[in-house]
Amino acid sequence: SKETLRGSIGTLERESPVSVITRLGESGPAGVMADAARRQACEQSIPSRQRRLTAVRRIDYEGRPAYVFIFADASGRRGAVVVDVQCGTSGGVPATVLDSVS
Repeated sequence: SKETLRGSIGTLERESPVSVITRLGESGPAGVMADAARRQACEQSIPSRQRRLTAVRRIDYEGRPAYVFIFADASGRRGAVVVDVQCGTSGGVPATVLDSVS
């Protein structure tokens, strides 16, 4: 939720690191974002992303299915971007961002 997103970043990052989600496949915590091509297409469509992707997780956000992408900047500061489930399906179309915290 909007109220818990910031406080959940650390837990989400520990449970769904990019290094693990691919090998867990679509039944794992990242769902279809376990596919590297889909994840990259989505990540590249997120406006203003300028950090390193550390984790991705399929979530229910404010009553709708979504994905949360966790990013880290060079100093290690974490941020999150919540996108809708269509992210990465249409080339060149910006992601629909439902929420973000930095």
